[in-house]
Amino acid sequence: MKMAESTPTPDIPKEQPGDDPDDVLFNNIYGVRTIELNRPKKLNSLNASMARKIIPRLRVRPPSQPLLPLPPPLTTPPSRNGLPPTSPK
Repeated sequence: MKMAESTPTPDIPKEQPGDDPDDVLFNNIYGVRTIELNRPKKLNSLNASMARKIIPRLRVRPPSQPLLPLPPPLTTPPSRNGLPPTSPK
């Protein structure tokens, strides 16, 4: 099956006169990035000002660093009493 090809889009212009500087809020909390629409009087409907801020952030995203390293995989299941398993005699 052939994958759909994306067509290049022109660069989104930077901020324009009249753009609301606080209509989109970007946060990074505990490694989770969020985009919050902040136009309550317009029911958070998306407009060109918001798109100009959001699209560049979606295109270029630096890799995230994990918060904690993953533990090594278990080779043997842990016993119920916390002691290492013993072989039967």
